[in-house]
Amino acid sequence: MLHHFKLLKPRTVFIILLATMCVLSLRLMNKADAAAAPELAFPTYPRPTAIASGDFNLDNKPDLAILTGGGETDGTDVSIFLNNGAGLFTFHVSYGSGNLRSLHDVKVADFNMDGKPDLVTQRYGFQTIIPIPATLQVRLGDGAGNFAPPLERNTIIGPMVIGDYNGDTKQDIAVPFTHSQNGFCSQASGAVVYLSNGNGAFTEMPAVTIRWRANAGVSGDFNNDGKLDLATASQGDFSCAPPNGPILTILFGDGLGNFPTRNELPAFWGQDVVAGDFNIDGKLDLALTPSTTGVQALFGTGAGDFVAGPSTTVSGGRENPQAADFNADGKLDIALVDRAAHAVKIIYGNGTGSFPSFRAFNTGSTPNFQVVKDFNNDANLDLAITNNGSSNVTVILDTNTTAPLARTQYDFDGDFRADIAVYRDGNTPNAPSYWHILRSNNNTYLGVQHGANGDKPIPADYNNDRKAEVAVWRPSTGTWFTSTNAAINYGAFQWGTNGDIPIPGDFDADGKADYAVYRPSNGIWYVLRSSDGAFQFQQFGTSTDKPLLGDFDGDSKTDFAFYRPGATALANSFWNVIQSSNGAFLSAQFGRGEDKPVPADYDGDGKTNFAVYRASTFTWFTSLNPSINYGATVWGAEGDVPAPADYDRDGKADLAIFRPGSGIWYILQSSNGGVVGRQWGSPGDKPVPSSFIP
Repeated sequence: MLHHFKLLKPRTVFIILLATMCVLSLRLMNKADAAAAPELAFPTYPRPTAIASGDFNLDNKPDLAILTGGGETDGTDVSIFLNNGAGLFTFHVSYGSGNLRSLHDVKVADFNMDGKPDLVTQRYGFQTIIPIPATLQVRLGDGAGNFAPPLERNTIIGPMVIGDYNGDTKQDIAVPFTHSQNGFCSQASGAVVYLSNGNGAFTEMPAVTIRWRANAGVSGDFNNDGKLDLATASQGDFSCAPPNGPILTILFGDGLGNFPTRNELPAFWGQDVVAGDFNIDGKLDLALTPSTTGVQALFGTGAGDFVAGPSTTVSGGRENPQAADFNADGKLDIALVDRAAHAVKIIYGNGTGSFPSFRAFNTGSTPNFQVVKDFNNDANLDLAITNNGSSNVTVILDTNTTAPLARTQYDFDGDFRADIAVYRDGNTPNAPSYWHILRSNNNTYLGVQHGANGDKPIPADYNNDRKAEVAVWRPSTGTWFTSTNAAINYGAFQWGTNGDIPIPGDFDADGKADYAVYRPSNGIWYVLRSSDGAFQFQQFGTSTDKPLLGDFDGDSKTDFAFYRPGATALANSFWNVIQSSNGAFLSAQFGRGEDKPVPADYDGDGKTNFAVYRASTFTWFTSLNPSINYGATVWGAEGDVPAPADYDRDGKADLAIFRPGSGIWYILQSSNGGVVGRQWGSPGDKPVPSSFIP
């Protein structure tokens, strides 16, 4: 095999040999004692300097892009390592910077909107007799883990912050920068946005000036106007004339790619800054690190201003912060890199902006950057950390040690919690419809325009990425729109006809929702299986029966099932199921004519339960067991819409209602009996977790 390496660069051969040996040894170690080896490592070319993650070969496993080499003039590579699904990575391909010029920073986004992740890096310039400008290098991905030669344009070096700054759904790049000019005190700092043209090219917007020594940035809608803003931290310098101290600058976006207004907070500064809702009030906050005492929380007012929250003392290094809910308690935590201690630390948030406890994980020598993903697909967040001193990457699996959780419906951000979300139908024929989603992983807002007046929301996981996709079914044409990507015509697929009822279940247990409809006119189910493209049909039901979405026998397949309401309000109702596990027919009397069926897994056994909501008494009946009064629980009020789902990540559906008059959600958590009340929506909105309740 070695003679093939003659065509490759020496550093590429180095990576292939060491990565192969490392993966082989890790596989043997995992087989012998997987639980004893949560911290894995694999080698890279010397001195890795940045890391990013994306699904480069579209196999639903997050891969890694790593910059190696370091220094401004000694040349670097960006290397792609592919994930085997168990948190182990193998070298795939490497791309050099060329002409001994170094690459700086790496980010992943779909810049040409073809559904395949792309790479962007910055390449240092030379300030010589004939200056060579720094450039952005955009490499378009092919969906197989490979990337095209770079598209380049001039740039200014600084940390890249990806986001849609002009509201056209294309991913742009903001760069806070410091540019040296003949001496330290004459440094010019600013921020510039490069607007994506949708083909891998960018248009540079005018730069805005910010205080000297800008060194960190994070994006977010800090004033709740629906436009992306940029928060930048500048160190300043009191020795310069005029003297300038540290400052945090909030640059407010105008939705066109400019930052015409700002808010400056001179009392606050951080070498690094990270955004998230740390006090769980629905408004974006900031955490600065390092501050004089540790990690400083700044609470957002929702109007673009920030007030000081708690300051948490953290000993040792606290660089490259990453915010996520690592211990699955619904509160944001922060992972910090500690170079001197050769470790990363996770400080655990308590929902008030404080981080009273922490856990340290060993890394290689001199760690510098990290990325957060679920690398082994077990529903627990993992970390991958570049180690500049030992020239390798540490992968820390399962930072939360709880048992893996089953995926849940209506989870749009992949944290195994249902998200509070409403669908706002267009108010006139053909008018656009909107999805308003409160992401549970960080309590931030996601708004998506998808669908039009008269469409039916059909959220489900259509691509096995463990997230529900925003999707609609158009009754007038029987068309499914299962993607928000215009480049693929929004995933348009015709399946069904006007009068059908869409039931996007996973009938073949491949992890993907299938196109499936129930036709009341003849009582036939029509299913197009995603696993093999085969057509399946089943006669089961009548014109007055209500088709149900659920796995009633716990075999990971959706069953054919319907609810037959009683002919009168007090007459008995019946449930009928064809169990996919053995083909057996199951029928049970449960509920009465006035009830609404609300099937879900209320006891955490992996099976959908028969359950009804009785609006006349606001009572939920979630069990067939008469000894517990059929699980009767009063929860709701006049006009409420039931929306049961697992909002607290305990594997059990919670009793939840949406109150259309006020737009308030009331959730009774099954994990602790606690009550969550949250205003989210307006009169006329449809709660997304009620999409398949007939």
